[in-house]
Amino acid sequence: MKKSYVITLAILFPNKSKIPNRMKNDTTYNGWTNYATWRVNLELFDGDNEKWSYGSSDGMREFAELLIEESTDEGIGRDYAMAFLDEVNWQEIAEHYEEEELATA
Repeated sequence: MKKSYVITLAILFPNKSKIPNRMKNDTTYNGWTNYATWRVNLELFDGDNEKWSYGSSDGMREFAELLIEESTDEGIGRDYAMAFLDEVNWQEIAEHYEEEELATA
């Protein structure tokens, strides 16, 4: 868990025993590493298998960053969107499409 989340949880739940189990143990989301990974895959890459058939995690991240830069103005909204991308497990998304390509070959 990242430091900022731990601090937030400590403020919200000073008695650790009152932290809901889901928050303590489960950080996955719909079978993906986390919510950010699931959401970015769903919104940007899901259904577009041919485009990502080589599973380039760096290329996927660059695409997402470029999309944000081109579709938003500088400011807090863009900053939050870019920070959200930092939470994405890009390797997991790339491997997903690599496995999918092998399965259909």
